[in-house]
Amino acid sequence: MVSQRALLFERLEVAEAAAERAEALKLVEGEKETICTKVDKLREEGRIVEAKLKKAEQENAQLKKEMEKLRDGLVAKRKEIDELQTRHGAGLSGCSRQHLFDDRRPSGWMHFLLLHLPSPGVSQVPDLRPFDPARWCCPVGPQDVGKLFHPLLFGFL
Repeated sequence: MVSQRALLFERLEVAEAAAERAEALKLVEGEKETICTKVDKLREEGRIVEAKLKKAEQENAQLKKEMEKLRDGLVAKRKEIDELQTRHGAGLSGCSRQHLFDDRRPSGWMHFLLLHLPSPGVSQVPDLRPFDPARWCCPVGPQDVGKLFHPLLFGFL
């Protein structure tokens, strides 16, 4: 009888262990389902993040292209400005004040004008231009002929 009792206890222990294993298996399967749903959510979030990253990289590349275009345009404008300044400086290099007043005195005609004619303000006589050395030493065009012989310079009114 002792051996039957021991056998029954052994079988009872095995049955209890099997029941515990079944409960543990159910818990593990529940946790597995939870983990699988979390993994699916994380995969979906990863896809969304990858799509956003790809979109951001495309936008970054587009902005870099636009920046290069703007930079090229800026360089071209700077070159154009430098060229215009160089051309402007070269155009006036032969018409400097030093050329007009080498000995720091006005030439004969300028001396006559400064001594004998009153100098009205520009606001009083709108056609009379202020002194510009570039206009006195550079060739005169046909549009300037009437302005060189202004009536106030010769006393005619």
